Amino acid sequence: MIARRPLLLAPLLSLAAVRPAAAALPVPKGNLLQFKVLRGDTEIGKHVMNFERAGNVLTVKIAIDLAVKIGPITAFRYSHRGTESWEGDEFSTFSSDTDNDGKQAYCRIRRGGEGLVVEGDRAPRYVAPANALPTTYWNNATLKVPLINSQDGRLMQMTVKDLGVQPVTVASGAQIQATRYSLSGLVPLDIWYDAAPSWAHLLFYRGGDTSSTPIIYERL
Repeated sequence: MIARRPLLLAPLLSLAAVRPAAAALPVPKGNLLQFKVLRGDTEIGKHVMNFERAGNVLTVKIAIDLAVKIGPITAFRYSHRGTESWEGDEFSTFSSDTDNDGKQAYCRIRRGGEGLVVEGDRAPRYVAPANALPTTYWNNATLKVPLINSQDGRLMQMTVKDLGVQPVTVASGAQIQATRYSLSGLVPLDIWYDAAPSWAHLLFYRGGDTSSTPIIYERL
């Protein structure tokens, strides 16, 4: 029987003195992480992350482009562009702009003298816990800290369950072993990390409605 270990990700200010252990950030081989995104069995787009180093600074550039079509008609379109930066082992800044089928959203995060300051279209300016991270998910430290919605800036309370190691399919059709985690809360999803640890797979339902067609990420 798989052990399930609940971990509470609560945005408590008492966490402010704790930083995620990130002495060796899990940057993927080739400085590139790519996913084919499917709605059920149908490919609807890609999620691409490029990693760039300049001295002590790591910059992650994120591009998500999705389109759901019904015959020749595009029924839904989503575009997201984000930039995340780290100085050494410390998260520093994040900025994103999103077009969610015509609805615009943004998130801005910057570490400064006041702390980790966040602004978003659904979040008035606030200071987040110092160890909080945006929901970019490439770094498995997101499983252990408060999370900031990378689309709109909201601080999220999430509960994480470790569902153990299991085989998962990548875009080539091959299977790899990865640990599955179930996140429940504002944005429920299941996410897998391989032994590296590198983000390997993702599954979620729009609006958390499990009766709808699942959105699946298969790593390229």
